[in-house]
Amino acid sequence: MVLAPTSRRSWRRFTRVLIFIIFALVSLYYFLNSEDDQTSAWADGEPETATQRPKFRKPKKPTPRHEWTELWEAKPDGKLVVPIDEKGNAISKIGFTRHPLLDLVEEAEKKWKDTLRRQSKTLGEAVREYERRYGRHPPQGFDDWYRFATEKGVVLIDEANIAPFLAMAPKQIKERLAQAAKHFDTYHINIEDGVASVAAAKNHEEEFKARDMVELISEFTEFLPDMAIHASMHDMGPNIFGDDFRAEVERLLNQRDYMTTKNLTTFESKARNKRPNVTKACFDDAPAVLLEQEGILAPPPSNDTFEFIYSHSKTFNFCQNPSILAQNGIFSVRHARDSRVLPLFVQCKLQQGGDIQYPSLVQWQDPPAPEKLTPWRERPNNKLFWRGRMTGSHYNKQYGWRHTHRFRLHELAWNDTFAEDEVAVLVEGDPKTQKGLKRKTFKRKELNDALFDVGLVGDVFQCDEGDGTCDEIRRSIKTLEPVYGAGGLAKYALDVDGNGWSGRYQNLLSSGSVVLKATVFPEWISDWLVPYYHFVVCCIRNSKRLYDHLSPTFAANST
Repeated sequence: MVLAPTSRRSWRRFTRVLIFIIFALVSLYYFLNSEDDQTSAWADGEPETATQRPKFRKPKKPTPRHEWTELWEAKPDGKLVVPIDEKGNAISKIGFTRHPLLDLVEEAEKKWKDTLRRQSKTLGEAVREYERRYGRHPPQGFDDWYRFATEKGVVLIDEANIAPFLAMAPKQIKERLAQAAKHFDTYHINIEDGVASVAAAKNHEEEFKARDMVELISEFTEFLPDMAIHASMHDMGPNIFGDDFRAEVERLLNQRDYMTTKNLTTFESKARNKRPNVTKACFDDAPAVLLEQEGILAPPPSNDTFEFIYSHSKTFNFCQNPSILAQNGIFSVRHARDSRVLPLFVQCKLQQGGDIQYPSLVQWQDPPAPEKLTPWRERPNNKLFWRGRMTGSHYNKQYGWRHTHRFRLHELAWNDTFAEDEVAVLVEGDPKTQKGLKRKTFKRKELNDALFDVGLVGDVFQCDEGDGTCDEIRRSIKTLEPVYGAGGLAKYALDVDGNGWSGRYQNLLSSGSVVLKATVFPEWISDWLVPYYHFVVCCIRNSKRLYDHLSPTFAANST
C-alpha cells in the first residue's frame, strides 16, 4: 500500500490549488466572460517534448494474467461478486484464483502510474487536454491557474470540472449569486483588490470557518477579480440535483448551449417529484426507487456470495447503489431536499449534491515528516484501529440509533450477544500454494479479538433525552477510553463518516497506516486519489464484510 503525498507541504499545496481551481473556473469564467467570448488562442501553446534514453531489457517469457473483470461479475453499483459453490470454494469465471483484493491493488497501482504519466507537462498540453475532455475552451485565467499550480509542484494538472454550473448563462449565475448572499446559515467573504476578508459571520463557529477559508485562499487571491463568496456553515450542503437535470446539463454542454430559465425553474420545482426523501433525485426506474416502492432497502448480500467494491465513485450513487441508504445516519431523516442551483460552497455533500465542495480545515494538522513516522513493519498494533464519538444523526424513537453507521461498527465489535455467532469470511484455500479461495467460518469473538481495536468514546449526545433515547443508549453501549496517539502505532486505520465527512481523513492518509475508508460522501480530493493505492475501500452497511478486508492476514495466522 503506497501513501501519497508524503512531503510536509504537499497536502496544503493540494488544498490551495484545488480551491484555486474552483474559484478560477467559477469566478473568472462566469464573472468576466461567457464561453462564447473565449478565443481559440489557447491552442497556440506548443508542447515540449523530451527525449529519453531507450531502455534495453532481456526479454522475459510473459506470465499469463487475467484482469479481474475476466474473473468476477462486475455489478452496476460498483461491486464485484465472488460466488461460492456447494463445497465452499470461490469459483471465478476461469476456475480457482487468488483473492480479488490482490487484483484490485495491482490494478490500482497501474492506474496511478498511468494517471501520472498522462498528465500535461506544458500549458499547451493542458489546454488541449481540457478541450478534449470537456469540448470547450478553458476559461479566462486558465494560464494564471496553470502557472500557479506548476509553481506549487502540483502533480495532477488535468483533474478539475464543475459541469452543472457551466450550463448556466453568466446572467443566471449573477442572479443566483445574489440569492446565495441571502441564504440562511451562511458566511460571506469579500475579495477586493486581491485581498480576501470576512464580510459577515453570525457567530463564533462561522467566524472560525470563514477565517480558515481566507487563510486557505490567500496565496492566489491576487489572480481573482473583486467578488463575494458565500459558504454554508453546516456539515452538509442543502441541495441535491436530479439525475434528469444532470443529463440535461450534459446535453446542453455537448451542444454548447445554456439552460433556459423555464427549464431551470421546472427542474428546481418540488412539485414535479413527490418522493419525500433523497430518492427524488433518481430516475423513476432506478433501483433505489423500485425498492422504495416495495417498502424495503437493498438487502445485504447472501451467504453464498462475497462482495468487494471495485468502483468507489459508483458506490456513492444512492440511486444505483441503494444499499448506502441503510448504511449511514444521514439518510435516516426522510425529507425532500431542495434542488436549487446555487453557487454555494460547502464542506461536504452527497454525490448528487448541487453545491461546490471545498477542503475543510476542521481537524487539520500539518503532516509529519516521513522520517518521524514509525515504520510500518515496526508498528506493534496489527489490528484495525478506530475511535470516534457518537455522531452520525440525531437519535430518537422515530429515527433509531442502532442501525446508524458508528453504532453498527461498535456493536459489531462489542455486542456479546453475537459473540458466538459463526461468521463466514473469504480466505486463501491452500496455505502452501496460496492458490484458490474458500469460505471459512470463525466465531465472531475470535475474529474481533484478532482483527479489531475499534469503538465509541465520549458521552452520549445528539439524542432525545425527552423520549428516553439517550438513556437507552447509555444502558446499551459501553464506551471505550480515548487512546491518544495510538493511531500512529497502528498498521491499519479505519475512517468512518460522522455527521458528514470525516475530518481526520487527510491526517490518516499521511499517517503511514493502511487506511480503510467507509463513507457515503465523496471527499473534495476523491477524484485525485486511487482506491486500493492510496486507501482501501470498505463498507459498514453489511458489517460482516469488513472482516473480509483483513481476513487473509488472520487466516494465515490461524492455520
